[in-house]
Amino acid sequence: MKKNYYHKMYIAFLMAIPALSFCPQDVNAQTVVLSQNFETKDAPIDWKYVDVDNDGHNWRLIYQFDGWKGANETEGFMISESWFGSALTPDNYIISPEISGAGNVSYYVCTGDEHFPVEHYAVCASSTGQEPADFSIIFEETIGQQSAKTPRKIGDNETTDGNPPVMTPWLKRAVNLPEGTKYVAFRHYNSTDQYRLCLDEIVFMTGEASGIENVNSYESENHKGTYTLGGMRIKENSQLPAGIYVVNGKKVVVK
Repeated sequence: MKKNYYHKMYIAFLMAIPALSFCPQDVNAQTVVLSQNFETKDAPIDWKYVDVDNDGHNWRLIYQFDGWKGANETEGFMISESWFGSALTPDNYIISPEISGAGNVSYYVCTGDEHFPVEHYAVCASSTGQEPADFSIIFEETIGQQSAKTPRKIGDNETTDGNPPVMTPWLKRAVNLPEGTKYVAFRHYNSTDQYRLCLDEIVFMTGEASGIENVNSYESENHKGTYTLGGMRIKENSQLPAGIYVVNGKKVVVK
């Protein structure tokens, strides 16, 4: 009797093993902490906007503007200007609400004029407050390279030929956040006499980002270098440990 009992228990145990071993579990599953697509006619009131250079030009939302489209063919997105009738030197922050628990942020970025596309920005993290002094840069880049001069813009949204400027393609970015990050800021600075930096589809998620997309859509010196998948630039001539890196815009595996 006992032998038959233990035999049945053993069979039941063997039948349970596949369920325990092969039950699909995504240990790297991510959840959304905060998502903002700017599909409103006004800038979100739970975000903070700081015009550090005090020129009266700050991040603002544009909606259904001259046929311009957001990252996913949407109508609204945020812009910060480096030219508005004359050259500007922006130092503008757009700061998230609290995003404690987020491990990475993804977003789309582009510029407002393909002939004046050289805009610089940084992603910054804070573990304390929402003042500019609370933030440290965790990723920065300059988008685009200067092309041959074309008719200069006049007014807010047109060139001397009467047509609106053509936007550069939207680029997707993903940046890992330092542990303990509470707030994230996008800072538009180190730019002048171009046109607009555009920002859309910001998503904060738990866990690590899988990589940076389209890092080098423009083959310019501004994008040369070696980066981790989290967007951190690595000092030149450094000995790279095993891992995946972005080298001059290309993903490289070091074994």
